[in-house]
Amino acid sequence: MKAYPERATCVLKRGQLTKIQLQIRVTHLQKRVRKLRVQLGERDQACNDLIDGTLQSLYAVGLELEGYQRLASTGRRRTRATDMKLNRAIACLQDVVDILRSSIKRAPRDPAR
Repeated sequence: MKAYPERATCVLKRGQLTKIQLQIRVTHLQKRVRKLRVQLGERDQACNDLIDGTLQSLYAVGLELEGYQRLASTGRRRTRATDMKLNRAIACLQDVVDILRSSIKRAPRDPAR
């Protein structure tokens, strides 16, 4: 009887299939970890962008209000220009609030929470 080496390589020893399954599982988990790291990086970037934009907007509104405060402290009566400046500052604050609300609604939820 002649031995067939190609047949011998097809026969798996007991427990070897489990090792192959584990390697497939490890490979799958490594891909999942890479994907989650990318998603986490994107999430961090979005959070940083939101924070930076919010801070810039609030700083700009603060400057507007300081300008209004200076005008008001001179004792002059309110004018159309000062009312417009105040209205712009209020509208800007409302925009910041709206942006924050929409960002919070769009943010992915952490299932662990």
